[in-house]
Amino acid sequence: MTDLEKAARISWLKSRIGGLDSAIAQGALSVRFGDRQVTYMSLDDLMRARSTYRRELQTLETGCAPAKASQFRFATSKGL
Repeated sequence: MTDLEKAARISWLKSRIGGLDSAIAQGALSVRFGDRQVTYMSLDDLMRARSTYRRELQTLETGCAPAKASQFRFATSKGL
């Protein structure tokens, strides 16, 4: 990806995130991006889309993917 393509993608992502932030603040499920309208099934779906865009933006801006949280649960037994 060239610097120009990267800058264009970052700008596109920021506009999408801004639109999603506005929709979340208003409690709306529909977001209009230019001549295109997207309607999400739930607020959770809308927030998930925003998180996806934010992760991609962070990756482009920093050059590395964000760390994913991990959780481990161990169960042990003495066999008695």
